[in-house]
Amino acid sequence: MIYQAAIFDMDGLLLDTERLMLEAGLKAGADLGLDLPESFFRSTVGVDRVTTLQMLDARINGRVSLETMDTHWNNVFIAFTEKEVPTKPGAEDLLRALQGFGVPMAVATNSATENAHRRLGLAGLYDFFDAMVGFDQVADPKPAPDVYLEAARRVGAAPAKCIAFEDSDHGAEAAQKAGMTVVQVPDLLPSEGRWADHLGRDLVTGARAAGLTI
Repeated sequence: MIYQAAIFDMDGLLLDTERLMLEAGLKAGADLGLDLPESFFRSTVGVDRVTTLQMLDARINGRVSLETMDTHWNNVFIAFTEKEVPTKPGAEDLLRALQGFGVPMAVATNSATENAHRRLGLAGLYDFFDAMVGFDQVADPKPAPDVYLEAARRVGAAPAKCIAFEDSDHGAEAAQKAGMTVVQVPDLLPSEGRWADHLGRDLVTGARAAGLTI
């Protein structure tokens, strides 16, 4: 095996949750009488929660409280994912293949670690992973490399020997800065793959481009 470990982003990469988060934001904004276009929510893709809230606060500009909008957005999203969280094409196939190779796997996400546990559990993917690192467990979120470096440390792998899977440019930049081989599979936002070693239309084709026999 050419890699010591595989490290994955979560939302929009393993889980089809970026789309649901966008739809929940649109509904929450409409419920509260706010003019929040789809383009705004797309601009938050791959962005950590603290920065997203700052962006949201500037956008609503006091028309309702930030807490009100944030709580309603979160509640709508939870309702959308109450019973099941959909996975992205090829996610389970890739994870099963890597598990069969005996490759340690970790999640490195700009979501809170608690949310990672919940969503991956509902998606049926939780047991594939040896470690989960959210932005709340490191000093700086993506595009800083901290979550990737911490995930590699927890599975005992050298960053340069890790393969990282990402959907967003923010995340790909973080993995590249960590010194990993980066496979990017864009989700809601198109990408030219500036920070990627390999750009794939889905997880399996991206993995194969990086030399994995899947």
